Amino acid sequence: MIYKALSAYSAASQTLPKLTQVVMLYEASITSVIKAKQAIEEGDFESRYNHIKKAYEIIDGLQSSLDFDSAKEISHVLFDFYTTVLHELSDIQNTNSTAICDSVVSELKHMKDVWLKIKNQTNQDYSQSSMSMANNPAIYTA
Repeated sequence: MIYKALSAYSAASQTLPKLTQVVMLYEASITSVIKAKQAIEEGDFESRYNHIKKAYEIIDGLQSSLDFDSAKEISHVLFDFYTTVLHELSDIQNTNSTAICDSVVSELKHMKDVWLKIKNQTNQDYSQSSMSMANNPAIYTA
């Protein structure tokens, strides 16, 4: 099971654009926290632990992949955001708080929406530049 998941992530990392990967990671972490909340409500603390652990690993991975050399300012903002989320995920493990689950889901959804806007804007910019290149025959005669 784990091998299949690793293979899928490996294939995705080689074929999907980076912004799509980031959005997918946010979606996976949101789903994990939602499932953890359901597990808390059902009294299934082993499942809660496993779902929070998965979300924690995703957020930790996002945090550890920040590039402070290329994007120093935004990397610091994201580092602080991820640190806060990681603390909240630990709090869920310690308190079984569904309110904290809701807060984390809300924060992650907001940040996912920001990444989606960036992704969509980047795709739009790429499409527009491709269209302008296709409509400009002069670029082919150089």
